[in-house]
Amino acid sequence: MKSRRLFAASLLLFLIGLSVIVMKWHGSYTASLAFPLSTTSIQISGSASGALVFAGVLVLFLGFILLIGSIIAGLAGLKSK
Repeated sequence: MKSRRLFAASLLLFLIGLSVIVMKWHGSYTASLAFPLSTTSIQISGSASGALVFAGVLVLFLGFILLIGSIIAGLAGLKSK
């Protein structure tokens, strides 16, 4: 059960961090789909600045660390059964 809570917390932190970065994003995004798929291209350019973005990156990183912790806790729980 502990790994489920850690996973839920990591997912929540990841989504919060990502949404903060997306809200402050200034730039452009283009995508072109073609056949064959090897000619498909995606271009993302821009920037995000400010203290809120830095906090978003930290929260995103914390969510990633919790995700790793939840995977380890889940594998440890499987081993003990």
